[in-house]
Amino acid sequence: YDMVDFHYLRFKRESELLQNPEIMKTANNYLRLELDNCQKADKILVISDFEKQSLKEYFENVDKTISIGNIHQFVTNDEFKSFQKRKDLLFIGGFEHKPNVDAVKYLHSEIMPLLWQTNPDIAINIIGSNVTPEIEVFHSDKFKILGYVEDVSAYFQDTRVFVAPLRYGAGIKGKIGQSLEFGLPLVTTKIGAEGFDFVEN
Repeated sequence: YDMVDFHYLRFKRESELLQNPEIMKTANNYLRLELDNCQKADKILVISDFEKQSLKEYFENVDKTISIGNIHQFVTNDEFKSFQKRKDLLFIGGFEHKPNVDAVKYLHSEIMPLLWQTNPDIAINIIGSNVTPEIEVFHSDKFKILGYVEDVSAYFQDTRVFVAPLRYGAGIKGKIGQSLEFGLPLVTTKIGAEGFDFVEN
């Protein structure tokens, strides 16, 4: 049974963040389904040791659990740009995934206004498929909603910092791993950093 991520944990965190008991009902439904799958499976694949520990709270037979993380390859580039030759910030995430929608709203309403007080010229590129109308309305010269981009390499190579202000979610965040592939510094939350064994700073 390949869990991909612990869905129950993601919905539980969303419910707590938004103080929405209806979402907690969905979380509990997922928990019953996931635990039933765990019980029936010979082996359970989780995405990180953190998820393994999270599952352990609800499913005691950890001997059946195997942790296999995502595989990323470092991008080699002979023309790696220095920090001085780069500009702006970058966020990537498909908008069919609710944690990404929440993160971009949080970026727009809470984070960028603080940055603009210090540096009014800084801009951010928001890349992701299936942009919703509630996200599209944020588009401006300094908060650029670009939608789907087939090849994002140039953005990783031209950007100064990758940001991933995820307030809820679960599993390993592919966007974080992708930023590391390109050697791009990143700023994220404890949720975003889960499973990477980063050191808090």
